[in-house]
Amino acid sequence: MYDRLSGLPLDKVFNLFLVLEMSVVLIGMTLMGLTALAQHVLVCDLRAR
Repeated sequence: MYDRLSGLPLDKVFNLFLVLEMSVVLIGMTLMGLTALAQHVLVCDLRAR
């Protein structure tokens, strides 16, 4: 099976989408983790003063 628009095999297109989706999820999780860590550090810093 081929994708009509790009002319690429559908499995390659599907794999590309999977890789993109995984990287987006990983980046999102990393950003959420960093945000939570920053908030935790700020709260501890404010309590220490």
